[in-house]
Amino acid sequence: MATFGKTDIGGSWRDCGWTGCKACRFTTPEAGTITKLTVHSKLGTDGHELRGVICANGGDNKPAALLASGSNITDDATESWKDLPISYVMSSGVVLHLGWQTEGGQWAAYAAGASDQFNGVGAAWNGAPNPFSSSLSADEEISIYATYTPSDGANIPAIMRHYRNLRTAITKPRPTLTLPKFTPLTARV
Repeated sequence: MATFGKTDIGGSWRDCGWTGCKACRFTTPEAGTITKLTVHSKLGTDGHELRGVICANGGDNKPAALLASGSNITDDATESWKDLPISYVMSSGVVLHLGWQTEGGQWAAYAAGASDQFNGVGAAWNGAPNPFSSSLSADEEISIYATYTPSDGANIPAIMRHYRNLRTAITKPRPTLTLPKFTPLTARV
């Protein structure tokens, strides 16, 4: 398993409002399958539900089409990392918006980020908005990251090593077998 996104806890808190979707922009490091998103947050009251969302990047570097929406979890009011189950097959070097949808008020840890890296939109709890249609943006990097399993392409270096070893074994000069000199037998009469 590997991760990408912001894996440390930012020193400030973003008031993410009530029901809505929030997302933060990151570039995928390699191809693989995302299995969960993890966000560092706290709630004002417990019992609210959260779910992970993944959105494509729009031409304006803001979230666009919804690519995946995960399973709901019931949150509590504690400040902690929250695991949000989700599944999405990603390509290498693609900009994705990792996010979450909340049923109630929530705060998320953040640090200074790139221009408009954080985006939010009010949305009904019964489904993530598609397209995202951001109504709020900030130069903040939310403490959210994806856990993923690299695709089989991650094993290519091992396969290439095996191929080189096999090629070397096949093309390696073999010792020559020296036979004793043949002397023909002559018949005696």
